[in-house]
Amino acid sequence: MYVEFVERCTYTDLPTLNRDIVNWLHDVAYNRVHGTTRQKVSERFELEHPHLGDIPGRAYDTSEKVTSNVYKDCQVAFGGNRYVVPHKYVGKDVLLKIKNGILSIFYDDALLAVYRIVEGKGQMVSQPGFYTDLKDDKEQAKRKYRVAYGKAKATIGVLKHGLKYETVQRRPLSDYEELAGGVNA
Repeated sequence: MYVEFVERCTYTDLPTLNRDIVNWLHDVAYNRVHGTTRQKVSERFELEHPHLGDIPGRAYDTSEKVTSNVYKDCQVAFGGNRYVVPHKYVGKDVLLKIKNGILSIFYDDALLAVYRIVEGKGQMVSQPGFYTDLKDDKEQAKRKYRVAYGKAKATIGVLKHGLKYETVQRRPLSDYEELAGGVNA
């Protein structure tokens, strides 16, 4: 009904349109019999009015909302790009809110990161402190390398004998030429 009214009227400014809409609501719309309730809109409103709550004190959130899982590399995917979040949320579902070119990433009520959405595809966007925090997290290192559970130290780049690389026997190329039956030039 409201759309019909706006389509039929011509106006020169917003205050005039607002005044005309309020008049239409009170003079026309509130006096119609509603198709579902079979009651006049004004009568039904009077019945429901005492049960209505206050209008929220903040604006309604019109952001696009998407749920995403945080990958092992501390990243979430959106729009063909990757955005980094704190490592403590790896494996958890987070809420992405998108509005006006801004991507806000939430875990429950906690705001994890805010990024400007980048153009193109295949880009990774990060905040410098996130990977520094990961590197400094000693408990995470224990979990990853299972140092506390006795896993071999080889997984963190050191062999049991304290050498980083195995010693390889060295031979002159002539030994291989002899085994191959000589080299044909």
